[in-house]
Amino acid sequence: MIKKHYAIPVALLALVTVGGATAYAATTPNMAPFASFSAAQQTAIEQAFTIRQDARTKAQDVLDAAGVTPGAMRTAMNTYRSNQRTAIDAALTANDYAAFQALVANSPMASELTQDVFAKLVEIHKLEVSGDHAGAAALRKELTDAGIHGLGIGHMGGRGMMMGGHGFGPDNDNDGA
Repeated sequence: MIKKHYAIPVALLALVTVGGATAYAATTPNMAPFASFSAAQQTAIEQAFTIRQDARTKAQDVLDAAGVTPGAMRTAMNTYRSNQRTAIDAALTANDYAAFQALVANSPMASELTQDVFAKLVEIHKLEVSGDHAGAAALRKELTDAGIHGLGIGHMGGRGMMMGGHGFGPDNDNDGA
C-alpha cells in the first residue's frame, strides 16, 4: 500500500517534466542540424530564434490591437494580386509598356523588365490566348535561360505573373488559362 502513495506524486512529476519539455521544445529551435557549429554559433542561432519569436508575438499583438485579422489580411492581399493580374493582362493585351512599367515599378524585378523583355511577355501572352501553349513555353524558356526569373514564368507551378495571370506561367492543367 505504501507504493500507491508514491505513485501519484511520481506521475505528477512525470507530467510536469514532459509538459515542460514540450513547452520548451516549442519555444526553442531544433539544434540537431547545427551540431557541427561552434558553441558561440549555436548560442547565436538560439538568440536569433528567440528574437524572431518575440518579434512575431509583438507584431501579432499590434495587429490584434488594431482589429486586423489574418483573414482580412489574406483577403486584401488576394484582392490586390487579382487586380494586379487583371491590370498586367490589360497592359500586355494593349501592348502598353508604360502601364506595365507602372504596375511593376515596386517589384524587385523592375530593373530587369526592359522593353525587350516586355515585348517577349506580350508575345507569350498572345500565344497563350491563341492556344499556342508550346510556343509560349518556348518563349518563357528563352526568358528563363536569359536569367529573367521571378516572373511566375515556369516556377512553383505559377500560372502567370504573381502566380495567376494569363500568358506567363505554364498551363499545368491544360485548361488554356
